This record gives sequence, C-alpha cells and structure tokens, in this order.
Amino acid sequence: MKMFKGSLLQQSLTLCCLLCLTLLAGVALSANNSSTLLSKRSDKSLYFVLLTNSEHSEFWCLTEQAAQKAAKDLGIELQVISLNGNPLRPVRVLSALVNAPKKPNAVLFSNMKNTGKAVLEMLENHRIHSFIFDNGFAASDQIGLPGSEYLFWQAELLSDNEASSRKLTQDLIEAALSRFEVSETLPMIALEGNPSSEVNAERLLGMYDALKKYKSVVEIKQVFRTRWSTKHARNAVLAAFQRYPNVKLIWTASDAMAMSVTKTLLEIGKKPGEDVFVTGFDRLPQIQDYIDQGYIVNSYGGHYMSAAWGIVYMYDFFNGFNLAHRSMQLPMLDHKVAGIPFEAEIRQGNFDQLDFTQFSKTRMPSTYSYPFLAQPQP
Repeated sequence: MKMFKGSLLQQSLTLCCLLCLTLLAGVALSANNSSTLLSKRSDKSLYFVLLTNSEHSEFWCLTEQAAQKAAKDLGIELQVISLNGNPLRPVRVLSALVNAPKKPNAVLFSNMKNTGKAVLEMLENHRIHSFIFDNGFAASDQIGLPGSEYLFWQAELLSDNEASSRKLTQDLIEAALSRFEVSETLPMIALEGNPSSEVNAERLLGMYDALKKYKSVVEIKQVFRTRWSTKHARNAVLAAFQRYPNVKLIWTASDAMAMSVTKTLLEIGKKPGEDVFVTGFDRLPQIQDYIDQGYIVNSYGGHYMSAAWGIVYMYDFFNGFNLAHRSMQLPMLDHKVAGIPFEAEIRQGNFDQLDFTQFSKTRMPSTYSYPFLAQPQP
C-alpha cells in the first residue's frame, strides 16, 4: 500500500513537471513567433515606381534625386522611368509593369499632358496604389478627388501655383515701379509653358489675377507660348523687343526660361534688374546666383521635393498610417523664406544631407504632421 502511494505521488510530480515544461516551451515558442512576425513587418519590402517627365530638365533631375534619397533612407526599391514628354509612354510603360510577375506596390506620377486618367484606370484595374504629385487635374476633367472614383488613388500632393504666381507677379511689378516713373503704363510680356499643363494654367491664372490690381500702371502686350523651352524663351524675347521695344517686365513660367531670358537680354544690350525686370518659377538651386546679382526679382518653388514627400507618405501608408484618401497642397517658398530646419539643404538641392526617416510617422512615432503640409494632418 505504501509502495502504491509512493508510486502515485511520483507519477503526479512527473506529470506536473511535464506540464510545466510544456507551458514554458509554449511561451518560448509564442515569443519566438511574435518576434518573427514583428521582424517580418519591419522588414517588409516595398517596390515603388516613379514616372518623371524629362531626364534633361533640371527640375525633373532634382525631383528624381530627392526621391531616390527618400527611397534609400526608407529601404524602398524605387524604379524611376523618364517619359521624355511622350504622352503615349505612360500607358505603354505601365502595361508592362502591371503584367510583370513582380508588380509595384505604388506608382507615383504627374498628370503629364493629360495622361493621368488613363494611368489611374490602369492602376485601378490592377489594384495598384497611386500617388499624384505636382501636376493634377483641372476641374473640367471631372476626375474628382482621391478615393471618390478611383479607390486605389490614395492621395495627391499639388503645389499652390495660383497663389504663388499671384505673389510673384506682384513682386515683379513692385520692383519695376520702384525703378521707373510711371507716366504711362509699363509694357509687359509673359512666357507661358505648355498650355495642356494644369500647372501652367494655374500660374497664368495667378498672374492675371494680380494684374487686375495694377491695370492702371501695367499693360500686358503678349503671352508667348514656349512649351517650357529655353530656346523658345530666347526667341520670344528677341521677337518681343522687335514688336515692343520698351518692354519693362517679363514674367516667365519657369526658372529655366527666366535664366534664358536674362542671358538674351544681356546679348541685346539690356541689363536685367535695371532696364527690364524678370521673374522665374521653380526656385531651382542655381537661380539664387541670378537673384543675388539682381538679374531676377524672385522665384517660388521647391516643389521638386513633391515626389520625395510622396514616397514618405506612401511608405507610411503601407505601414498603417494615412489610410484615408487625401488631397494635399504643398506651399511653395521663395528665396527669402528661412527658418525651416532643412530649408538650406532643399534650397541647394543637397539631398545627401537629408535623413528622410525623420519625416516618417512609421520611423518617428512622435511625428504628428508632415513638414510639407500647410496644415497638420491626422
């Protein structure tokens, strides 16, 4: 009987030990599984495609450089494809990408030559997320906002071209008025970009709006269509001074054209900043030298960062942030603006000095809003 009790006690103790070991093993296994899941989540690889307009444009080169640095910092595989102004190329390129074994998680693009709708439709059909930057849709296109018709169109980040152009035109006119005595209206010409571009339309609208205030002192003689070409800008200046020898103000839709204008003025014996006043648009790094010399009055821009900000935004989306569809506006800055911690790096196009992880809600949980937004966003 004693032997039976001893044996029963021994079996009970053995069973308890086995049960404890099983529980401990289960806890360890659960911990290992949780660690693996967290590791997989943090190591999730993302593949983005960025469509740019021209590999020969300084603006688009800066756009690509900033985006490449953002992708590198966040561990994103980024494929950059230049469309070179060909409106047939976006659909052709994406047709191959969306049917490839490895599909992109997101495509970032600008509505180049009104190809945006076709791009959105293709990405929607293949359930690939999209982000539009810089050049969006006109109201007459009746596309709506992100998520209204195209659910995989996650967001857009557009520049406040109209407001910036209004301020820029005012800067141009005030500079001329401080120089010339106005006995009659000052002759002005404008060099627009591509008429199919919504960006161009917004900049022209801002210019015309500002001119209403100065209609008694400024007369716009002609708007030249240049299609963003520096060669066409030069030809426009030569033609303008044959038709209107007393031109005092030249408004341009881009910095590249503004720099071409100043060089042409010097060639024909006119000194920019004294005989004729010129403005740019885009705030490219090299424009600062022209502003410092007094050749160009001002320039608004910095929106070559839009694609890079889009990469940060979509990276956070795939990590559980920014789930609501959103239309955002990027404030454009002139050369005088200071005080933003990373302003100098952006102004100089020195993206190697920027750490884009500091702008990510995923990497920096304390981040409430993005630095590229005028208003805080949830």
